[in-house]
Amino acid sequence: KTVSAGILIKKFRSVGMTDEQALAAANPIRLDVRSLYNPYYNYAQYLLPGLLTAMLQMSWMMSAALVISTEFKENSVRRLWAESAHSPWALLVGKATPYVMIGIVQFVVLFLVVLLLGKTAAPTCWLATLGFTLIFLLTSQSLGLMISCLVHDPMFATEISVFINTPAFLFSGYTFPVWGMPALHTLIARILPFTYYLGGLIKVFVMDQPVWSIWREALILSGFILVSAWISIRSLAKTMRGLA
Repeated sequence: KTVSAGILIKKFRSVGMTDEQALAAANPIRLDVRSLYNPYYNYAQYLLPGLLTAMLQMSWMMSAALVISTEFKENSVRRLWAESAHSPWALLVGKATPYVMIGIVQFVVLFLVVLLLGKTAAPTCWLATLGFTLIFLLTSQSLGLMISCLVHDPMFATEISVFINTPAFLFSGYTFPVWGMPALHTLIARILPFTYYLGGLIKVFVMDQPVWSIWREALILSGFILVSAWISIRSLAKTMRGLA
């Protein structure tokens, strides 16, 4: 562009234009480019929200994957079943509630200390972010509980949760767009809940979009919760009938 403008300016001067006229004719439209959301191209600022939530997801799912499987290993599941009045729903909710509360505290503390005090991100709507993260927390917990109900070996349950969480950040589209991936990688990205959470998190946490803009992501994550909860309840009820 610089070389082309220089040639045009020389040409306009040769026909009698002044320097100001030649410059205006060579560059009639002035472009003022502004980068939104991360104007200084700070890669650390961009990566931190995704990396932190990936770590939180692994922590949430792995802890939930040990909730029921540990009871089977320690042969205390019958007592737990009796205390829950033979209700798989009551058993799962009772076991998951403390971990959900701990997960909320983890999220608030990490984002307050690292993102706000460290000035690495500029949160725009904490209420929407916290509500959306709560849905994702329930998704991670429900998937972990499903693994725990299906696999009664704590070590194997942990390995499965690690296997699910390891590619989550890479395939989420956070560092490379999902639409540019090969078909197999796109399929993997679409079946991982972390992909939808990060998409919604960027909208409400970074881009200051309204809450209704993440309705699709929230609906998909809610679908993960319902399906995994249904599988967990059915599996636990069937297992306990077999042990009775």
